Amino acid sequence: MNPLISIIVPVYNVEKYVQRCIESILNQTYKQIEVILVDDGSLDSSGVICEEYAFLDSRVKVIHKENGGLSSARNVGLDNAKGKFIGFVDSDDWIDSHMYESMLHLALSYQAEVVQCGYTLINEQGKITREIHFGDRRFDTKSEVEKAYYITNEFSSVVWNKLYKVELFEELRFKVGKNNEDVFILTDALLHIQRMVNTPKCHYYYLQRKESIMGAQFTEKKFDRLEAGEYLLQQCLLHSPQYQNWARIELCKICIFLYIDLMHSKNQIDQGYKNKLVSNFNLHFRTLKGSSELKQAKLVDKILLHSFSLNRSFTQYSYDLYRLVRG
Repeated sequence: MNPLISIIVPVYNVEKYVQRCIESILNQTYKQIEVILVDDGSLDSSGVICEEYAFLDSRVKVIHKENGGLSSARNVGLDNAKGKFIGFVDSDDWIDSHMYESMLHLALSYQAEVVQCGYTLINEQGKITREIHFGDRRFDTKSEVEKAYYITNEFSSVVWNKLYKVELFEELRFKVGKNNEDVFILTDALLHIQRMVNTPKCHYYYLQRKESIMGAQFTEKKFDRLEAGEYLLQQCLLHSPQYQNWARIELCKICIFLYIDLMHSKNQIDQGYKNKLVSNFNLHFRTLKGSSELKQAKLVDKILLHSFSLNRSFTQYSYDLYRLVRG
């Protein structure tokens, strides 16, 4: 059995990186793939580079569209995918040559809707800054998958280090116009995942670019992260209320991270944004105080939350400790 894998690559103004990305996909040891390159209205030569690869390899399909953002481009890719499995690769990243062969083997062997691999963070100077490993784990029930997502962080909230059965996306699409769009769609997908497998191998290479969405300076759009956290809690309350306090811990951490971003921002930011973050934090921390979940949380998370609740001027020190421990 050699099912087709559709690999969706949104492309926008990445002429410096896209060739490496495409070649890493075409060089996969598993050959039964289609590569859907969605040119999201690039203003540089990215679209031309994509067409050159389509001319050279029949597995490459190029779609040109008006600029609509990352979510819009991924949705167009999903609308045109023919595969039994779906993968996502960002156009400034690249992947190990065995990634999809390895992950497909696990998906078929264990009838898993999702297979997840580790990933390596690399800066623009080519230096590895961190490797994220998830261990060799199987999650054979919906409850185990939910626990991995809400509690243990063994189910990461990014889409690109995973292989999915196409059925997961029959009724799901990315929210257009939002940063942190991965959190929204994975929180929705969680309702349909019965089995997941993690491999400890780091097959995906994530480039940390200063001008990328995740690395950009603080703007109001970064508050989409808060909205994503609130959506996570909302869906948790509806479908998995037993994990609601774990979702609250995550939401409190998001408030702290955004507050620290604001502290270091060179932009003129309305004080109202800080007040909103503090208000959101206080609302959920009051619920968490004395809870068994907060007592069970990692020590570094407890220090972070308690320090912010007591004296926000010292939050930077606890955050530095958090970064030191987490890497």
